[in-house]
Amino acid sequence: MITGGSSSSHCPTCTCLKKARIINDDDDRFSELPDHLLRCILSFLDSKLAVQTCVLSRRWRSVWKGVPALNLDTKSFNDSDEFDQFVYGIISRRHESAPIHEISIENDTNKYGGIIEYDINESCGELFAYAASHGIRRLRAVEDLVDVFSHYVYDQGFLPLAPGFRMLTTLHLQRTKLFCPEPLVEPFSGFPNLRDLTLKHCYWTNDEWDEDPDMYLRICGNQLLNLRIEGSDNVSMVEIFAPNLESISYKTYWSPDYGEFDLPSLDRVYVGCWAYIFTDDHDYRFATQLVNLLRRLHRARTLVLNSDTVKVLESCPKLLVGLSPFAQLSTLILEVEPFDVSQMKSFFFGNPKNKGNKSTKFKDSSLI
Repeated sequence: MITGGSSSSHCPTCTCLKKARIINDDDDRFSELPDHLLRCILSFLDSKLAVQTCVLSRRWRSVWKGVPALNLDTKSFNDSDEFDQFVYGIISRRHESAPIHEISIENDTNKYGGIIEYDINESCGELFAYAASHGIRRLRAVEDLVDVFSHYVYDQGFLPLAPGFRMLTTLHLQRTKLFCPEPLVEPFSGFPNLRDLTLKHCYWTNDEWDEDPDMYLRICGNQLLNLRIEGSDNVSMVEIFAPNLESISYKTYWSPDYGEFDLPSLDRVYVGCWAYIFTDDHDYRFATQLVNLLRRLHRARTLVLNSDTVKVLESCPKLLVGLSPFAQLSTLILEVEPFDVSQMKSFFFGNPKNKGNKSTKFKDSSLI
């Protein structure tokens, strides 16, 4: 039995009704948020949806013009003309003083074979040029076509080879064709603030007609902290100069030559491969190059090897004989247990200078 008016405050039903009345009394509380919060919220939406909020009310008419992030997905457009119009519309109608901190572009190859082709590369180039002049910090370009960037873009010095991205801190490129006029590719030295770099299945070329160019990739970055490389099968030489790099994830289905690595701050390393073994000679060369890579990552404190990497190393045990290059390795994580654990431990923990605690784990891991 409920008695007294004060008891209603403990009734769950009454409490819910009270909350409902509060909400109904002010249905559009969302619009009362300050502009900077609304812009932040819209930055998580597909840019086409963000622009469409301008029809909600007069309050929303210009909010999208200052959104600091652009998220473009070709699934949102019927054809390349519509994409072009949208991109040029954004560039021409945004607040001139509004910064762009992040751009993300994804291409859907299941729709019209992917609409980012020759005819819209120019609009993409204009978009990146605009972003470069407005303080872009993060760029994510995910393309499912290897050769989506044509000579129309090369003439403009397309990102990441173009200057003007000095504020960029994060760059993610996936399945992207990148042009450099010289065999030595040093595309990121002009980004002094770059901290996170991801390159997945990118294709480097110095000639738009060359089917299989011989490219040398050099990654330089004084501020670079995290580096992820996956694929890049037409690169024949890799060099890395990054004095502040803390983590590197390197996964490949073939192994190029490795030049100089300057990584004094290295802490966490993941090395993975897909072992496509065609002949015994290929097997030995692949293993030799993997060992060369590991020796250049000798400053690591935590090292993760995927199952194929372990199997390739096991296939050529003579390569693991000799003084261990790892003087400060403390944790070794293997995604599969090798047949000869002692030999693997000797290679990774056998350095007499490594006097710290050491541990070896066998498990699946996505540590980096």
